[in-house]
Amino acid sequence: MPVPDGGLQMQVKAWHKEGSKGGTAMSEADLQHLSDSKFKRLCGVSRDTFAQMVEVLRPHLEREGQRGGQNKLRTQDQLLVTLEYWREYRSQFHIGTSWGVHEIAVGQIIKKVEDLLVKCGKFRHRVNAPCINLDGSGKSW
Repeated sequence: MPVPDGGLQMQVKAWHKEGSKGGTAMSEADLQHLSDSKFKRLCGVSRDTFAQMVEVLRPHLEREGQRGGQNKLRTQDQLLVTLEYWREYRSQFHIGTSWGVHEIAVGQIIKKVEDLLVKCGKFRHRVNAPCINLDGSGKSW
């Protein structure tokens, strides 16, 4: 079915133009259309956990009206940068290119978000979780 006035072609051109500047990452607003299971599959946390993390981070990451630089990314997007780093093991250079920020900024975002989430004490990463059952059945969970 043809798109009136070449709308699809204009959208593709806009996407390519935006992509050439490195803005190809999906922001939190772009993820709203995903089902809960797909959101968790993509981000590694449920929507509820994501919202709780944002509430913990927001007072510390939103610097509007304060001295010093305001981060280019919103609080939700800074959390997504960190979750992307944890989940996908991409280099900070590649993540920075996707989000349109310098790799040093990505490292600073990750460090700050990790420190704030650990400090609040509400969240923990299951580092030492066994990959197989220890009952001898050999079934993975």
